[in-house]
Amino acid sequence: MHLHQQAWPNSLYSPPALIDAIAQRMKRPGGETSALWQALAYLYKAQGRPDLSLAIYLQLQLPSVFEFIQVGLHGGWVMQSMLLSGGEQLTC
Repeated sequence: MHLHQQAWPNSLYSPPALIDAIAQRMKRPGGETSALWQALAYLYKAQGRPDLSLAIYLQLQLPSVFEFIQVGLHGGWVMQSMLLSGGEQLTC
């Protein structure tokens, strides 16, 4: 979950453009790496979609998902995300 992008202010890059670029890269053979999934999770969170971030972290089974959920519980978005997602699958 600790990616280099986290040190950059969001004003230096466009999360939607990076999400699109990463999704295109992931469609190539061998493109679905853990690092790219983690980058997507970070960008979704930066875009205000912690529900998609949570889905990725759960899919990757990262130990840091518990910290992510704990922060979300305090922020109130975990329960809201669970209600909105309805169990949808995440795909690129």
